[in-house]
Amino acid sequence: MTQLLCQHLVAPQAVGIGEPVSANGALLPLVRALCQLGRTEEAGAVVAAHEPFLASHPGLGTAEVLGLAAAITAFWAEPAAAADRIEPVLAAAASAGVASLAGEAAAMLAVARLAGADPKGARAAADEALTWAEAIGNREAAVTATLARCAIERVLGLDPSDDAHHALLDAAGAGLRPLVSDALDLVAGLAADAGRAAFAARLHAASRRLRCELGASVSPLARLLRGADAQAVAAALSALELSVAWEEGARLGLEQAVAYATRSRGLRTRPKAGWNSLTPAERDVVVLAARGLSNKAIGVELLIASGTVRSHLRSVFGKRAVTSRAELAAQAVQRGL
Repeated sequence: MTQLLCQHLVAPQAVGIGEPVSANGALLPLVRALCQLGRTEEAGAVVAAHEPFLASHPGLGTAEVLGLAAAITAFWAEPAAAADRIEPVLAAAASAGVASLAGEAAAMLAVARLAGADPKGARAAADEALTWAEAIGNREAAVTATLARCAIERVLGLDPSDDAHHALLDAAGAGLRPLVSDALDLVAGLAADAGRAAFAARLHAASRRLRCELGASVSPLARLLRGADAQAVAAALSALELSVAWEEGARLGLEQAVAYATRSRGLRTRPKAGWNSLTPAERDVVVLAARGLSNKAIGVELLIASGTVRSHLRSVFGKRAVTSRAELAAQAVQRGL
């Protein structure tokens, strides 16, 4: 909100003094923020107000920035109809060699084409977005492009689980909280595909909580993900099961939600013994067991059955060559877990 206020102040001041560079610099962050807050009409009005000024004050990148700002508002308002608005912006940014603008436009185009039932065209746009992002080392753009590509691959019948989980971790590690919400919804959809409806419901609830904390609206990508997925999850669970899963997921903060979403996954090349052989789920169980929690308490904390906790502990005992919880706890403390 502070950034939004600053951009609201900078933009009109820059216009007032006839300074196009500052006006350019303020326009895109302001439009993005307004759209993320669900204020797309206001964003459109900001673009319209800047258009005459930037048109009469041409400069390096002015046309590309104005075009992208207009495309962003169209994309957030109606993604399925935005492809025609985004394509010329992408072409102009690519021709001018403005990688940051081209990458953002390509990522939007990928989602717009997916919304318009063109997954193959969407995949090409997502790949282009990732290429631009990697060329300039833009982590946010890379995560955005990866999430779009994962959603597209899912529609194409592929399994993007590894990339989806990596994107979730990258978003969380970089503090990209709106993208964490999108990634949670994506992982939830993949879980629903695998028949893990309760798991998916918890992640949807956690994603919704995060957006509420941010005051953010559901992104165009998440709108595509949540629609059919929510129906599938609801159909797979009883009303009571769905309610309980939502309550459990809504208790998860950002770090807890990311840990829960990634707990069942880990490096496919883990060794067969030693601490590095433990899965994320096993490591979480060890940490709580070392604190003295019972199997039931661990299950409540991690949203898994106490029988599953026992199975994890048996596996850990074998990998660590220990025979008691006390011995395991001592090793965990020594390890710093």
